[in-house]
Amino acid sequence: MPDSRRVGVFGGTFDPPHVGHLVAARDAREALGLDEVRFVPAHRSPFKEGDAGTAPDVRWSMVACAVAEDDEFTVSRVEIDRLAPSYTVDTLRLLSEREPEVEWTLLLGVDQWASFADWKDPREIARLARIAVLTREGRNPASVDPGVPVDRTVVPVTRLDVSSSDLRERVASGRSIRHLVPEAVRAFIESKELYGPC
Repeated sequence: MPDSRRVGVFGGTFDPPHVGHLVAARDAREALGLDEVRFVPAHRSPFKEGDAGTAPDVRWSMVACAVAEDDEFTVSRVEIDRLAPSYTVDTLRLLSEREPEVEWTLLLGVDQWASFADWKDPREIARLARIAVLTREGRNPASVDPGVPVDRTVVPVTRLDVSSSDLRERVASGRSIRHLVPEAVRAFIESKELYGPC
């Protein structure tokens, strides 16, 4: 498929998206020779049943703000517009049906890779997309056995100690998140008064 495009699928709740997400996506795109990294905010993660979190459309808008100035990053509504919970295998099937010419690569963190056997149809996921495991939190993906025999590529990414949960706590306690999220995301959070004290 000489004319096929290579697209990375980067899923998550992104509540909120932060510079760590963008740096990991950039590193993965360069290491894997991807034409595009597509951020796919989950409607609701199947692993976070008890956590409603921020509304899906609001999180999608924050990701759209985060990637607006980068031509190689896009954001998809494929999971936002589907009934929750969001299963990666269903997302990849739908993307493959809509864009059969694309070679898909699923970008996973080491923590996601460690629990991969618990995902819905992990072997089908591996058939639909190449799996790239992004090093994170100092963990070595080679030492992690996900419990299902599928191929994966290990991609070292720049480590930044920032998390969405920490950012929510910062906002709730009145601390600044400047430089930890894109400026457009910070402005959006302030304008919508997200994550404030209860």
